[in-house]
Amino acid sequence: MHYYREIAGGISVILSLTGYIMYAAGIVRKRTKPHAFSWLAWGMMNGVIFAVQIVKGAGPGSWSMALGTIGCLSNGILALKFGKYRFDRLDWLAFSSVVVAIALWTITKQPLVAALLITLGDAIGFVPSFRKGFVKPFEEHLAPFTIGALISIFAIAGLASFDPANWIYLVSLILTNMAYVIMVSTRRRHVPVNQTT
Repeated sequence: MHYYREIAGGISVILSLTGYIMYAAGIVRKRTKPHAFSWLAWGMMNGVIFAVQIVKGAGPGSWSMALGTIGCLSNGILALKFGKYRFDRLDWLAFSSVVVAIALWTITKQPLVAALLITLGDAIGFVPSFRKGFVKPFEEHLAPFTIGALISIFAIAGLASFDPANWIYLVSLILTNMAYVIMVSTRRRHVPVNQTT
């Protein structure tokens, strides 16, 4: 019974591996065409939150953030290599917000402030993917986003410390991932499969 945190953290890692490998395979096979900026931004976010969680003693609840850093950056790089992309002002604004959030965290040295800034930056960083998913809902693989929400649930269960700096970002991930899945699923019912716009 004392090992429930390790078990929950282990499940979050297994789910993370499953989700990232599934998504990467879709990119390489060109069945999934993600927005590269969002994935690169999420990788940076995961790295900062992992550092915050280590400082705040999150324990096994932080394991998925470590893996998420690698997984998101890898998917972002794959998206740049295998996908067709064009970045506009909104994309650059979203990506810049991530860099600014990291810089502000470095200045404030406050874990909770860092977590709040990263959570806000993450939401902004999701904007390009939300927009793309709305316009081209059939170019996304939704299972990894559903898995992403489950990862965060198990990560929260694995936390050794329930300091807000440890869980606020995880709660945000649950909400944004599920909102994205619901939005894209709804759009698929109203947009032709062979859409080109």
